[in-house]
Amino acid sequence: MAEKHKFTIRIQKAPEGGYTGQCLELPGAISEGETIEELKKNMSFCSCERLISFLHA
Repeated sequence: MAEKHKFTIRIQKAPEGGYTGQCLELPGAISEGETIEELKKNMSFCSCERLISFLHA
């Protein structure tokens, strides 16, 4: 069974609307969404992609 890890996401309201998020533990893991729920989903995918890229570097 896979281990679950929690990451810290800094969420900011974007001036043009929607939200941006940055994972503090994974440099370069940045995403956006129209709603906070959409941002959370996008950040989950983004964080996974960054972890994979770190493992293959």
